[in-house]
Amino acid sequence: MRTLKLPVIAAAFLLLGMQGASAQGMSAQGFYVGLQAGMNIAHDTDIGGLDLDFDVGAAVGIIGGYRINSNFRVDAEVTYRNNDLSDFSGDISSWAFMANGYYDFQTGTNWVPYIGGGIGFANVEIDSGGSDDDNVFAYQAGVGVAYEITPQLAVSLDYRFFGTADPEIFGDKLDYLNSTIMTGLRYTF
Repeated sequence: MRTLKLPVIAAAFLLLGMQGASAQGMSAQGFYVGLQAGMNIAHDTDIGGLDLDFDVGAAVGIIGGYRINSNFRVDAEVTYRNNDLSDFSGDISSWAFMANGYYDFQTGTNWVPYIGGGIGFANVEIDSGGSDDDNVFAYQAGVGVAYEITPQLAVSLDYRFFGTADPEIFGDKLDYLNSTIMTGLRYTF
């Protein structure tokens, strides 16, 4: 019985390895779309001498892009972030419209680490006993890893530092900086 288990286990690992090898280094080129969701940590800030602390919030987004080759891809992204104020009633939110570039590190496996960044603009709004918003320049940089289920389909997990130029809210400027952890699903046509 014991002698039969070893060949069966070895064959299973061989088959799994061959299945993984079919996608290794084979990232599909072309247009892609994707969905993202995760948690957003808005960094503490102050406005008009008032310290603002935020609860952990949510982030959701959609992307559409193009994989140029196995290492480079570019996309357009629309992401919504929202965090409740910790000490007051209300929240801070933003809609970001970004153009991003990524470098994918092909490892010869289904795991593909990447780095990237982008620029664009965001509408930042505070709603607390009244609301005010401002449209400002936005930027982000991040790192992550994707797992290619197939050459066309990948799941990802990444960290992004997202910030904007100082929006003017209720007549005062504030820092709007965020740490965002997103999981995503991307399909290449």
